[in-house]
Formats: sequence, C-alpha cells, structure tokens
Amino acid sequence: PPQPEQPPRPYTHVLTRRSFRQLGLYFGGCTFLAFSILISRRAALRHQLKARLRYFTPSTHHLNFKKGQTPTGYGDGGKEPLMALEALNLATLNVVSFGIMIAGGVSWALDISNMEDLRWWSRRSMTGMHGKLDEQAEKELAEWAANTLGMKLDEEGEGK
Repeated sequence: PPQPEQPPRPYTHVLTRRSFRQLGLYFGGCTFLAFSILISRRAALRHQLKARLRYFTPSTHHLNFKKGQTPTGYGDGGKEPLMALEALNLATLNVVSFGIMIAGGVSWALDISNMEDLRWWSRRSMTGMHGKLDEQAEKELAEWAANTLGMKLDEEGEGK
C-alpha cells in the first residue's frame, strides 16, 4: 500500500549535533582526499627524479641498450607492469576518497544521517510527492519492456 504523504521536515540549523554528524563523513573524505593527493604527488615526483639523466652522461647513451638493459639511473629497468599497478592503485585511491567526500556532502545537503532517512528519500522518489504510484506509467513501462524483450504479458502484467 502506498505511504501517506509525510509533512515536510523542519529546518535544522547547521550547528546542530545532527549536522555535525553528517558533516563528519564529508570532512573525513576531505582528509582522505588530501592524503591521497599527497601520496600521488610524491610518487610522481619520485618517478620524475628517477627519469632524469645523470650530469656527465650523454643524452644519446641510452640508445645503445636493448629493452630491459638500461644502465643505472635510466628508465624503469623493465618495471612497466609495476608502474602500471602503482598508477592504478593511486587512481583508485583518489577516486574512492573523492567519492567519500561527495557522499558526505550529498548526505549533508539532503539531510540524511541514517538509513531511515535514506529510505524516506528513496520512497519519496519512487512514489512521488503524494505517496501514490503511477500505475498507468508502470503498465506502459512493463508493456514496452515486454515488447522489447519479446515476452508475453498475462492479465496481471507478469511476464511469461
């Protein structure tokens, strides 16, 4: 059965305990993002320093070597897979930390602090503002999906 429309939530002040609890995830994500950027920058600088030529070495010196036979201090010494794995790990770390920060910001903006609030928002988006399902739209969507997938619908709208 559809849920009756709930009254709008009262405005909560930004400096309440609930708001600080919601902002905790956001600030945790910000901190995690700052640390992941610091780690990424450090790794990039380390690889740039390793790629520099020695002072008294001619710039054409590395052309005399085959792949994997680089002199000390030149190139990566055949460690491309490890560099790719490190780049993937750093990129994943950055994306996850950014996602945590965004999730915290959205939960604060939508006033979601626990699972019950999240359920309320999802029910509201599924049933609409008035708490009623649009049965005609659901029936049209079911018919379209059945025609697209080549299924037949029975009288109750269930696929066979």
